Amino acid sequence: MMYEEFEALMNERAGWSFTRSTYESIIEPVYNVVREDKPEFVDYCIKYDLNGLQRLANHMFFLEQCAAAGLTIWQSHSMVRLFEAQARENKVLYARIAELNSSLFKQRVTLREIARLSGGGA
Repeated sequence: MMYEEFEALMNERAGWSFTRSTYESIIEPVYNVVREDKPEFVDYCIKYDLNGLQRLANHMFFLEQCAAAGLTIWQSHSMVRLFEAQARENKVLYARIAELNSSLFKQRVTLREIARLSGGGA
């Protein structure tokens, strides 16, 4: 879909549109991947605005996998949100694991020092 056609559909359905540069850098690449019909894609753009489009654009490889599996843009959006939530959860878990490893290391050092001072070696 060319920018002019997208702009006309956006103006017809929402009364506003995105700039050409936004279309070329974010919207068009997403559109080319999702293979959604034009009115449905425009409805998505209206509902989720640039935030939703940028979210999809940030995960283009994942979006390609969703499209290859036959997911609609709406389903792909949900999958990307789940993916982001899992990534945030994993980041928290990794941080907690690092804290626990650090704590274990400190405990080992302390136990070795206690053993050394008590004459037990180690």
